[in-house]
Amino acid sequence: AVRCTPDVHRFSLRALEGSFQRIGDHRSAHLAYLEARHAVEHIIERHGEAGVRSLLTEVSTGAPFAAAFEHALGEDYATFCATFDAEARR
Repeated sequence: AVRCTPDVHRFSLRALEGSFQRIGDHRSAHLAYLEARHAVEHIIERHGEAGVRSLLTEVSTGAPFAAAFEHALGEDYATFCATFDAEARR
């Protein structure tokens, strides 16, 4: 399991949406991937692997990510992001 510590949690979860190619340097991109992995592990802890599969199925239909997240997991995406960011920065 990956846990972001406050000193490496540099991005808000919403800032990680889209391509990581726009993230400048190699170290920052590495940290962004770790944060994204941590978020996926957090989803698995809360919703199981079936939740991740359901989310990926929703995203594959072309639905916006926030709508796909909410439909697949029954959880408000903005609230999830805010809670994740707050917990990761402790």
